[in-house]
Amino acid sequence: MAKGIMIRSTLVMGIGGIVNVIFDYVLIFGFGPFPAMGLAGAAYATVLSWAVIFLLMMMLLVRESLLSLSFFMDIRQAIKDLRGMLYVAMPAIAAQLLNPIAIAVITRIVSGYGEDAVAAFGIVTRIESLILVGILSLSVVMTPFVAQNFGAKHWHRLDKIVAHAGRLTVYWGIAAFTVVALFPQTIMTLFTQSDTVVAQGVDYFWTVGLSFPMFGLLLITTSFLNGVQSPRTSLKLTMVKSLGLTIPLALLGSYWSLEGTWVGLSIANVIGAWYAYKVLNRWLSEHGSTLPNQSIVNDYKSDLMFWSSGK
Repeated sequence: MAKGIMIRSTLVMGIGGIVNVIFDYVLIFGFGPFPAMGLAGAAYATVLSWAVIFLLMMMLLVRESLLSLSFFMDIRQAIKDLRGMLYVAMPAIAAQLLNPIAIAVITRIVSGYGEDAVAAFGIVTRIESLILVGILSLSVVMTPFVAQNFGAKHWHRLDKIVAHAGRLTVYWGIAAFTVVALFPQTIMTLFTQSDTVVAQGVDYFWTVGLSFPMFGLLLITTSFLNGVQSPRTSLKLTMVKSLGLTIPLALLGSYWSLEGTWVGLSIANVIGAWYAYKVLNRWLSEHGSTLPNQSIVNDYKSDLMFWSSGK
């Protein structure tokens, strides 16, 4: 993406997501020659989707001449380059590992309510990944944009990136919630005919979906911090969200009911977004930005007036 190969790299990730959704259904519930494997099927589907992504990405790297053995000819330079990359990469890798850990723990919590609950959680999280793909994609492409302008000391552009990305994630989240709130049963019945699984999935969409507008704020903040060479702060944000909010609140909610677990996840998204907002504003203020002093409400009012005018 940093080289400008946006469409094809994004397409590869999209193909991986589609493979995941299809084989989740096939391997969890069974279809044709594939037996029903339940939770194990979801795991196999995830591994398969990432294998497809890996192979397609390797093909893309070779085609664009981005993968070469010449990198290893000068060992000293290679080590120096790797050290610089790992300064940002290692915290980012650790942050990426926290998400599947959190999902695994939540799945274990949900499993206390039976196989139907696990199936419902597997389906809704895959649908969630697809319907929020715009936010996920934005968080990925933000880092090179931010890094370029940070290196060039174009502070006003950083302000614009934050302002536009923040509002876009909120609008996308509102649109995503509108879709799952209006057609929850229709969406769920595409993947299962079980009334119990459908009902549990509908509850998830209505409860966690309310936090979709907040979902992307932490993602774009961590991407921004990686771009401005603050990977440890980015990792701290992810740790607070995953280990300090998502898991404890989901566990707390599960003591009441499965719906309580969904409420815990939703609250974690909201509090995590608020914390990310505070951390981001602190960084901007320390670097002389006037953005934290501006009213967010005025930006949304301006957008609303622009849309209502039909321009």
